[in-house]
Amino acid sequence: MLRSLCLLFFCAGLVACSGPTVDPLSLPLNPPDLETAQFPPSESELVHRPRMLLTLVASAKEDLSPAQTGESLAFLAESLAKYGDFAPIPESKVKALLAREDQRGFRPESIAMALNLGSLLGAEFVAQVELSLAPVKRSDAPYKTQGKITLFHQASGRMVFLEPWVYDSTDPTESRTRLKPKIQAAFPLRGFVLETRGDRRVAKISLGASLDLKVGQKVSFRSRIVETSLQNGLNSQLITYSPQVQCQGEVILVTANHAWVLIKPKDQEKLKKGDVVFTEPENSGSFF
Repeated sequence: MLRSLCLLFFCAGLVACSGPTVDPLSLPLNPPDLETAQFPPSESELVHRPRMLLTLVASAKEDLSPAQTGESLAFLAESLAKYGDFAPIPESKVKALLAREDQRGFRPESIAMALNLGSLLGAEFVAQVELSLAPVKRSDAPYKTQGKITLFHQASGRMVFLEPWVYDSTDPTESRTRLKPKIQAAFPLRGFVLETRGDRRVAKISLGASLDLKVGQKVSFRSRIVETSLQNGLNSQLITYSPQVQCQGEVILVTANHAWVLIKPKDQEKLKKGDVVFTEPENSGSFF
């Protein structure tokens, strides 16, 4: 009898932990599902574009070998690409530009110079990295790198990310695991609602496995705001997002370029096709 009760509680726990599930395509398209946001995205906005990043070594201690520096920078670039959707400006383009006469005297530690170089290279973000060797207990032990990244939005010059990090050459996975939630929290992936079904019970979004989206990941939705003004005789658009999260949900099905999200019941009436979706860090608690 006791064993049967334990098994019953164990199974109930599994159901509770697995969360709600539903087949999105089994749900009908009802009138609320046909409503569109006031400012839906254009076709060009639906084309995925990574965040172009220029990374510069602002300082590196002399005890770091070129191989250690390269390996540490590769670790950082891979983490930013996988968890923040950053794409590096090719090193060949950076070297070619710095070889020009007008770039003589360039100092990577100068924020103004770094931002200007980023502008010339078409970078959306500019990162300055500081590197040094972390102390180890034995002289023959594998190395650890202590790093600090300061990341700026190029157009505004605003600092958007400042984070110390450690790269352990013996355990890169653990190093990446520690950095991952910080990148995900600072740089959520952004997509759009492509379709809803079942009176907005589920939503199809323009993010998928190609961007490392996973089943069970939490997402938040905001409305898109477009303000048009006339500047120097030309129409200019400013695109922002509602300051308040209007809906939340959980990914229940993922394909290469899309995903289906189960919407929190109390939020369903607020969601519309064309709304903006942002990912939450993978360690976020359940919304349900």
